[in-house]
Amino acid sequence: MTRKASNGVLLVAGLGLTAVLTISASAQPPQPVAERKVFTNSVVPLPATGPAPHGLMVNTSVQDHKNDTLDVLFSLAIPEEARAKLEAKVLKGELVEPNDLAKNYSPKPDDVKALVDWLKAEGLEVTHTAPDQTSVYVRGTVGQLEKSLQVKMVRVTKNALTYNAARNAPSLPATVGAGVQAVIGLQPFLQATKKSRVFHKAGPLAPTPAIANAPPYLVNEVLKSYNADNLGVTGKGQTIAILIDTLPLDADTAFFWTRNNLPVQANRVEKINVKNVSLPNVSGEESMDVQWASGIAPEAKIRVYASGTLNFPILTAGWTGYWATQWPIPNSASCRSAWDSVNSSSARTGSWTARSRSSVINF
Repeated sequence: MTRKASNGVLLVAGLGLTAVLTISASAQPPQPVAERKVFTNSVVPLPATGPAPHGLMVNTSVQDHKNDTLDVLFSLAIPEEARAKLEAKVLKGELVEPNDLAKNYSPKPDDVKALVDWLKAEGLEVTHTAPDQTSVYVRGTVGQLEKSLQVKMVRVTKNALTYNAARNAPSLPATVGAGVQAVIGLQPFLQATKKSRVFHKAGPLAPTPAIANAPPYLVNEVLKSYNADNLGVTGKGQTIAILIDTLPLDADTAFFWTRNNLPVQANRVEKINVKNVSLPNVSGEESMDVQWASGIAPEAKIRVYASGTLNFPILTAGWTGYWATQWPIPNSASCRSAWDSVNSSSARTGSWTARSRSSVINF
């Protein structure tokens, strides 16, 4: 059977394992098999059982998990010419209004329709589509996804948590997957990773002395170290979006503002529980993100989208689902998410890039 490799870009990348199917001989005449597009950029290969890189353990399943549900994101590419124009606008700091973004910088409608129609025909639930049509969110059982995407699902443990995960790269019929650049969520142990770490000093806690240009650094010290203290910009009229699993602590943010001689204005920060779910405990990074964004851009609005998890499809689904209820929004921040490609044999990472009306913000 002929398999076609994906050439998708701007998505989480990694090494993939192409599934090789063996067609059993039978007395019936061989039937032509439709060509499929394989997304080797969407998974890391796993062994049948035993230890795997990055602290993973592939288990021998003792129970049937085919009825467990899984959320998956199908990412569609915008045409190359449109993508080049959009990136040029972002680099120049030009404004792209929401209506223009949806009209001129979206995937081909025929590609979106072909994918959605096929997913529904396969019995999968299309939970929603992003307003700009670049993402189609799907929920299905492990058994359904295994059959439709021609993957082998196994049980994988990481950090004492066990997940259903694909061993091999997913595929779609070539006519269905023409506009698709990646299938995300088939390995839920791959999640967004927080960079902050909390360290506790030994002995009794005591106030940290305020020493100039020594930790903990103040906003103006960081700006000055990058020669950015006299730029004359404050973020006025802009909205900075932060996508994370939980909401920040108001008391921490107020303390940060006070220490940096900034006005304490709680209404600058809009906090949105996008799926109205119980959120995990704070870890510190969600507060730190708000504090430094609001400190560097003291007149910008901050909007925090808390999804309740760092699982990629759910993390982004909550955000795009919220925007879908508000779309289009004239005179408001317009954001689009994308994955930066990172090719590595030893690790697979991704970073969020939100394109607002006139800036690029990395999470």
